[in-house]
Amino acid sequence: MINLEELKLYLSVRRSDSTYIDGIQLYDQFLIYMTQLKKFTFSIKTMVLFRTVKVELQSNEDIQRSFIGRGYQQVASYVHPNAFSCDGKCHIYSLPYDFEYFFNLDNSFQGGMFNKVRQLKMSDAIPFEDNLFKLISQNFPFLEFLYISNDYPQKHNQHSSTSIIFPYLKFLDLKWAHIDYAELFLLKKNMYLSRLSNLFMKYESLITITNNFTNDATQFNFGNFHLHITAPFTSTFIAYHETATQPISKSPSKNESYTKQRYFQRLQKSLVRHRSRSSFYSNSNSPSSSRSRSRSHRQVKSPSRYNCSQRYSSFYQNC
Repeated sequence: MINLEELKLYLSVRRSDSTYIDGIQLYDQFLIYMTQLKKFTFSIKTMVLFRTVKVELQSNEDIQRSFIGRGYQQVASYVHPNAFSCDGKCHIYSLPYDFEYFFNLDNSFQGGMFNKVRQLKMSDAIPFEDNLFKLISQNFPFLEFLYISNDYPQKHNQHSSTSIIFPYLKFLDLKWAHIDYAELFLLKKNMYLSRLSNLFMKYESLITITNNFTNDATQFNFGNFHLHITAPFTSTFIAYHETATQPISKSPSKNESYTKQRYFQRLQKSLVRHRSRSSFYSNSNSPSSSRSRSRSHRQVKSPSRYNCSQRYSSFYQNC
């Protein structure tokens, strides 16, 4: 390994009672032994937990100074003290950013150009506001996969009159996100997602946003989705359609409007089926139903959850 001439390193480190990995540590403990190395591309994220000793962590200015005079190319960094799930977090990476993924982006993000990134994961215990998503849409122009994990409502949810555009986004995961983010991304007046084809979100959030499926379907960033439920009693639904490469028109035709309206009608029917099956299983726990089941046990075999799941899934496949 010491004879390597080119190295591309993507690293995530969790440390206890220690400091962030900076330019000094990286050079003294690693690069000094790589005598033949000519090109070093890296993205290193350090998460620090204080268990027995509280250590003074470096500031972002300290991190930047640690790379001076050691032969590094241009390096970007940002520090997030008291971060979500740890006592401090630091991300250092070489420029230009040369990876297709960017994980654990939070409110400490300071911007930059990430033309190669296709997959982005966001998480924080502080609400994400509209200006951050606008910055992301500009700094990640070719983003295709976006995961948002934030259960805190937005403090400033008076959305801008200018919609935010993600022209290549085709996969959106909101199942761990507050309903505010579902409203932000799914309403066309807030966000325009012309290629969205895969959607994960809470079923309850969908009911609220669509006003129990009575709102005009053309107001939303929905195409010709096919719905699949992972199990008949879960609260998460998955929506996707196979025409992801075809952009959704801002002014849909009559046929497109009819298709989208039928989409919401199918969702409403699925909710009725979901409730009826839930009531069936809740009523089956009563004493009277237990006696009746015991009398008819030999004649009628009770439906298994697996079979119910199969029928529930086939309903969506046939829609």
